[in-house]
Amino acid sequence: MLSKAISPPRLRRVLLRPRLRLESDVERVAQKLVELAKDRCDQRIYVDDTFVPVLEKDSWLWEELDKQDAIDGNSLWLRGRQAWFPQPRIPD
Repeated sequence: MLSKAISPPRLRRVLLRPRLRLESDVERVAQKLVELAKDRCDQRIYVDDTFVPVLEKDSWLWEELDKQDAIDGNSLWLRGRQAWFPQPRIPD
């Protein structure tokens, strides 16, 4: 499914922000996304692996998080890190 999401060549940047219940799951998914970017040599993929709690007591926080994302607006794009980028060639 992710491959379809990032397949259009017109996309200049894709920011992936895994939001899961456990911090260890966020780290694991973020690492898999980095591996995917490296395997595809795709420098458009950015990963924000900041842990954001999605559950408070017995209540999911999706709606509140979506509202905060809307408030943050374009600054969201400044988060995360590029998962893969070409290494500069060292002259012989």
